[in-house]
Amino acid sequence: MNEQLERHPVLRSLVWLLCVLAYFFVGAEPLAKEYTPRPIWRTALERVVNPEVLPLGYGFSTGDWFGFISKAGRLGLTDKVPGGAAVSDWAFVTSPADATPGSLRELRGTDGGILGSIDAGLAFFSSGRLFSASMDGTTVSSNGKDGMPIWNHAFPSQVSAFVANEDIVIGGTVDGWLEAINNRGERILRFAPGGSRLPVILGVGVSPSSSWIAMISGLDAQRLVVLGRGKSDYRVVSHRYLESAYREPARVAILGDDRHVLYRQPEGVGVWEVSGKTDDLLPVRADDFEVYFHQEQGLAYLVASYAGKSELVVFRPPAKLLGRIDLGKGLRVVRIDGSTAYLTAAEAIARLDFIKE
Repeated sequence: MNEQLERHPVLRSLVWLLCVLAYFFVGAEPLAKEYTPRPIWRTALERVVNPEVLPLGYGFSTGDWFGFISKAGRLGLTDKVPGGAAVSDWAFVTSPADATPGSLRELRGTDGGILGSIDAGLAFFSSGRLFSASMDGTTVSSNGKDGMPIWNHAFPSQVSAFVANEDIVIGGTVDGWLEAINNRGERILRFAPGGSRLPVILGVGVSPSSSWIAMISGLDAQRLVVLGRGKSDYRVVSHRYLESAYREPARVAILGDDRHVLYRQPEGVGVWEVSGKTDDLLPVRADDFEVYFHQEQGLAYLVASYAGKSELVVFRPPAKLLGRIDLGKGLRVVRIDGSTAYLTAAEAIARLDFIKE
């Protein structure tokens, strides 16, 4: 058996992934009794160049691998290129190894067909939308499904924090300005939080409804600031000074409940109610994190990265910890949809469902 594993690295990665998934049942901090993590399937990653059309497919990107996979675990177009690709559920963009500032980047659909090209220094997806940015980091474009710019916006200086939802785009800059742009390319907000000797926007988040914008700003001192949308503009509805002194990006996110802000703190992940009435802490160390909210269950799934390792945490807002799973250095969560998590390890992808018993 050992010789077979040595000759087949994909088989070896699958066995390793199965062992790690088995750990969920014996080594993880227990979840609340009614929720059970259950492995559904695992699929070896391999190149697929003539894909079938996938029903309800998802895009994924992990390391050099990228592609599309169905909820049932069937691979669509899948490939491996140095540096991977920017991927959404409807398209992907690769960056050639010999790319120069004037190089065109090809936008391709889920079947690999060319949809268009992008003439920009950087192309990326956020909330399913395609964006591009200039090489100097001061201009951002919203691009259509043919790759052509819908609008361009020049920020006052280099963008240091960025977030988008279906309705608006928000960028924070190194000199402490925050600007929001609507889908027509119109600037609807320009705000400088101030309150610091060294202004800079280190992180920004927006609620799905666009009613709330949260940011971490400044270097000395550092503040969390929340803006709420009024009849005609956004205004400050709450803020607090922080003990942190970050000199690098600091994640901020607003849960899908339109109520709680999560933000990076030295001792864990802070939880702040937009009104300022709740100030709590999830005891989860994180250099960076992503959070997903399940509206029907009222649960949040937090994927935290710290010191090269990652952890999956389930909690009920504001900060009731229900369970946590140490993913180590090998497993990576690439997506959570509802109560379903998709994870990758080596050259395999797996699905894990949190089942309510």
